[in-house]
Amino acid sequence: MLKKIHNPILKQVNTRKAGFFEGWYFKQVSLSEDVVVSFIPGYSTVEGDQHAFIQYILVKNNVVKSGYVRYPLSDFLYVEDPFKVEIGACVFSKDNIVVDIDDAGFKIKGSIGFSEFLDIKKSAYAPSIMGPFAYIPRMECYHGLVSMRHELSGSLFIEGENVVFEGGLGYIEKDWGRSFPEKYIWLQCNSFKSGSSLFLSIADIPFAGFSFGGFIAIFHDGKKEYRFGSYLNGGYKIITLTDELLEVELWRGPIRLYLKVSARGTNSLIAPVGGRMSLVIKEAVSAVVEYSFVNKKTGDVFEELGWPGSFEVVGY
Repeated sequence: MLKKIHNPILKQVNTRKAGFFEGWYFKQVSLSEDVVVSFIPGYSTVEGDQHAFIQYILVKNNVVKSGYVRYPLSDFLYVEDPFKVEIGACVFSKDNIVVDIDDAGFKIKGSIGFSEFLDIKKSAYAPSIMGPFAYIPRMECYHGLVSMRHELSGSLFIEGENVVFEGGLGYIEKDWGRSFPEKYIWLQCNSFKSGSSLFLSIADIPFAGFSFGGFIAIFHDGKKEYRFGSYLNGGYKIITLTDELLEVELWRGPIRLYLKVSARGTNSLIAPVGGRMSLVIKEAVSAVVEYSFVNKKTGDVFEELGWPGSFEVVGY
């Protein structure tokens, strides 16, 4: 159990237990930043609709396309060491992804390699991004960060056109449990020239018949990680929130982080409710992300604009 808590990339759910989901989120951005494609391999064990799936969301030539490709649950194969998930002809591992998808005639095929992952700091108190909540059993949803940033190699044929990802950037995270929160905000961006990376999640978290508000965030300046969160006595204030714009300020002790996110390139993905992949949500995959980070103790100030980021607002 502790091995899995400290290594969220590993399979967390028993596929023989009904009513659960698990999904890995692999995001790839080309060096030119004009092509972004995310793949979400996973499975649902809900009774009567057990299946594996690969979702994708793609922006190319300013056109956004998404899809949900179903497979029999028996097509889901997992190897723990070294980590590997196979679904149909597709493979997802710590070293690379190999994709061969035909979604009603829309084809994506090829392979992309990964460099060493930029992992987050871990401790006994905070074995994952969820902090001590990672130890609590039977939560509706668990979240894990696998890589804040890594470099890419290789290419994909997308509708017959070869798209090169050499020198681009990747990101990987995980979700598993029964349901996504009814209300949440999610943001990710690592396309900053300085080498910085950002992650933010604000959510109403269901637990034991009630819910509580919480948030987690990481700002990595390329050399050092700064973490914000409810379990770290931090706080946040939402200044502006619409489906297309977020302004939020985060703080923890002497450090402050101001974020402004403008959504672009939105399309649909499918999220779980009670383990069933049935909730249609919208994700922006070409969001413009601005940040201002201030450390009042050291006097450090970092400000930058990045693109493309990923951004979701659900239930607000």
